[in-house]
Amino acid sequence: MKGLFPFLSFKEKKPVFFKYPNLLGVANNVISHYPENGDLILKAITKFGCTEKINELDKRGTFKRKKAEYLENKPTQNKEFESIVIELFPELNYI
Repeated sequence: MKGLFPFLSFKEKKPVFFKYPNLLGVANNVISHYPENGDLILKAITKFGCTEKINELDKRGTFKRKKAEYLENKPTQNKEFESIVIELFPELNYI
């Protein structure tokens, strides 16, 4: 399932499946295109220790802006998908 690759990317600390050169590209893409999973995406970025690297790469502030927009207009989260992701990445259940 394509929607699982962002979580694997953050866990592995490198883009998996995505053709982006780094995690910033993955983070920008998924926060924009999967807002119904945004809480879980942000949780994965934090849990897998990617926050500092993404912030370091975000020289133009694109991710920071997209994250702020997401937090202001947060849609209903997809709990069914969340349960699948937590089944596959149980460490995300403990934040």
